[in-house]
Amino acid sequence: MVIDSAGIVTTPNQPAFSVSLNSAYSIVTGDTTLGFGTERFDNNADFNVSTYKFVAPVTGKYQFNVELRINGMATATTYYRIKLQTSNQLYQTSLIDPDCFDSNATYFPMSTSVLADMDAGDEAYVVFNASGVTGGSVADAVTNSHFSGFLAC
Repeated sequence: MVIDSAGIVTTPNQPAFSVSLNSAYSIVTGDTTLGFGTERFDNNADFNVSTYKFVAPVTGKYQFNVELRINGMATATTYYRIKLQTSNQLYQTSLIDPDCFDSNATYFPMSTSVLADMDAGDEAYVVFNASGVTGGSVADAVTNSHFSGFLAC
């Protein structure tokens, strides 16, 4: 633990991570677990880049943030949704009905933030859900999309 002259406390192993997609993911009907496999940082090595899951090292409240860029969002699709799946709760947030656009959206940002209660050993990961996709892939979640989290308290 480090306390500087201003009284600011930092702990080098405080759980915190920031990852991005390791490749583009084609969106099809149903759930797609997004492969956040490129680490920007992972202070306590709690994010598994093979399974794309964060594993809570201790019981507490964790702040998670998801920022996605979707390319080629089709108006014919019923909806697109970000899901943050934890062992304790499924957070289904950031639902968009692309029908509200005049034409297909070339680029569209989607984001969500969740303060989640987690027990030691619980997992958290991001699922993208689409409903009513016709004709195969009609959109992509691209590599400049991010998932981050940290132990808040």
